[in-house]
Amino acid sequence: MAIRYTATTILWATIVALIGPNLAVAQQPKVQADLISAVDHIQPGVPFTVGLSQRITPHWHTYWKNPGDSGEPTRIEWSLPDGFKASEIRWPVPDAIPVGPLVNYGYSDTLLLPVPITPPETLDTQSVELPAKA
Repeated sequence: MAIRYTATTILWATIVALIGPNLAVAQQPKVQADLISAVDHIQPGVPFTVGLSQRITPHWHTYWKNPGDSGEPTRIEWSLPDGFKASEIRWPVPDAIPVGPLVNYGYSDTLLLPVPITPPETLDTQSVELPAKA
């Protein structure tokens, strides 16, 4: 029995061979991120700090607010309760990350991105959730 290879078959085989291994890698998380708080209790109108903790896979990195020649900085999209306000991330000093002739700025290993949160002047609840998408 003879097997016939058309140009389409060869093209699909090439695409699968090139992309297939990369799909498996892309599905593994490179950064484990968690929100942590500096306080157990909040007071009305008194700012407190929440941090985005990142554990970064070895030989991988995330980017600073000015990423350099390539990359995008971490962003946090808050879904805060009414009256709560999130300030900007307080960025730690980054490391220079050379990539060939380019220089990026960012972080490796572990990172904490602190964000001041200000609750409203009055609180009528015993617990508060601070959902965010990073």
